[in-house]
Amino acid sequence: KAGNISIDIGGKEVQAANLNQQKEQYKNRGDCFFIHKVYIRLHAAKIYQTPQGVKEFLIFMKRFFAEHINDKENTALLTGKELHHLKDVLRLKKGDKVIVFDGKGREFTGSLKTITRNGSCIAIEKQLDVSRESRFRIILAQGIARAEKMDVIIQKATELGVSEIIPFTASRVVLKLDREQAAKKIQRWQRIAIEAAKQCRRDVIPKIEEMATLAEVLNKYYHNIEGYIKIIPWEGENRNNLKDI
Repeated sequence: KAGNISIDIGGKEVQAANLNQQKEQYKNRGDCFFIHKVYIRLHAAKIYQTPQGVKEFLIFMKRFFAEHINDKENTALLTGKELHHLKDVLRLKKGDKVIVFDGKGREFTGSLKTITRNGSCIAIEKQLDVSRESRFRIILAQGIARAEKMDVIIQKATELGVSEIIPFTASRVVLKLDREQAAKKIQRWQRIAIEAAKQCRRDVIPKIEEMATLAEVLNKYYHNIEGYIKIIPWEGENRNNLKDI
């Protein structure tokens, strides 16, 4: 019947409301489409029921990072962990609707064309007009932290909009890595940044740079870069704060 309702989708309770006054608004949105009397919106998780009993669903679509997007053929290829997540974890099927983004600012809707053990091909249907990035380009030089602390730093920096992360060693950095260990860490941290970008719906994935020493970081950014402000947090500072800057 008409009126407010709530429903459980995938274990998550979703609030619903009468859509009578909002129907036209959603009908003309670029991120909605209409299939068999069902509205699906890409970036919301709501269900609406009209007085006539026709249900409009506004639900989440699964989102994947696609390194390989063929603009000429309008296809995207998922491999590796993204394929595993799609095929083995979510168990999506041919024809299912998904969102893919290239990590460089572009995002598309599409449908699963093929799914094999080596890859999944997605037929791109539409590029979304989205802009979620900060107007500031933030570069974070981060001393390497122990254990899982660095993983959390990478995750939260991505969620907060950092554009680039430079891990560095210094005299008081406890964790010491050889070249092979450092390469594996960079690979792991980049994957964490990808997953964080997927979860917080960023369109750009921050790049994790190669490890450097503190001296190398300071030398690289010693000369003023046009438009950039260099900030070094220090627990002993008692005069300057971010609001002043």
